[in-house]
Amino acid sequence: MKLHSLLIFSIVVVLFTPKLTNAQWVPTQGPGGGTIVCLAVSGSNVFAGTYSAGVFLSTNNGANWRAINNGMTNSVVYAITTIGTNVFAGTYGSGVFLSTDNGANWKAVNNGLTRLNVISFAVIGSNFFAGTDGGVFLSTGGEREQSLCRYDRREGHLCYLKQWSELGNSQ
Repeated sequence: MKLHSLLIFSIVVVLFTPKLTNAQWVPTQGPGGGTIVCLAVSGSNVFAGTYSAGVFLSTNNGANWRAINNGMTNSVVYAITTIGTNVFAGTYGSGVFLSTDNGANWKAVNNGLTRLNVISFAVIGSNFFAGTDGGVFLSTGGEREQSLCRYDRREGHLCYLKQWSELGNSQ
């Protein structure tokens, strides 16, 4: 009886599940700002970081894009992520930028961040990680520039400080 039920269930799943192997990629209408390096989504907003033209925003599933770089001092964006209503852009050479208004305005949040080549972001719960060319930095505070530490893969220790920093260790 169990085998019979399992067989019927399997047949139903196979017949009524869309085949992912037939998925098709279709281009969006941009953005036209060069090589797209990273993407992030917040609600219906899609953010695209580019290699040479900063950040772009689409609010309609990629049908239209617009540049949103007011306050950014670097157009090479390697990382982008969202945490709640905050958008973070990691640049190569100018560190981390924060927007609290869906990218309309940006401000640098690099207090003590000595490695400004930000290549990647990761978010786990309330922990916010920034991968740089000199190690991984971690933010655990609500204000992303306050309670931060750094893991150095060569030194193998965490530095708990009140800013992005490479000073001291947790020993």
